[in-house]
Amino acid sequence: LNERRYMKKDNGKQLYFAINNLGNNFNKILDILAKEANLTKVQVTILMQVYKNNPCMINTVAEDLGLNQGNTSSICKKLETLGYIEKERNKNDERIVNLKLTEYGNEKIKIIEEKLKSLYGYFNEFEDIKIESIIDGLNLFNEVLNYIVNKER
Repeated sequence: LNERRYMKKDNGKQLYFAINNLGNNFNKILDILAKEANLTKVQVTILMQVYKNNPCMINTVAEDLGLNQGNTSSICKKLETLGYIEKERNKNDERIVNLKLTEYGNEKIKIIEEKLKSLYGYFNEFEDIKIESIIDGLNLFNEVLNYIVNKER
């Protein structure tokens, strides 16, 4: 991204509150998904992350979600006990433990995805909104945020 100076005086504050409101509403959506799946919000988030990167390592999940590795490990252990994920040692390096979804975990993901599809149906109530445009905008916004984070590290 090129460094651009489009921001007016109050845009920084408006952007902050827009992101904050987006985060709050996303947490409410996670509450709905967690209730539907009979899991906690963090468990749903971790399951979705494992689904996205199946298989993946605990430290990668923790880093991607901005969670403490110890807490992530405990939650993964619980998900393993519930039968949603399993741990598998890397054949080339036994120090590496990968997480992957079990068949039961994939069934739980299907429940979450079905609920997501029903929630996406609300977009049809807004004639001028195209979900693809929103996704493209969010992806661009995420690119900008990644750029900012990398510049400030």
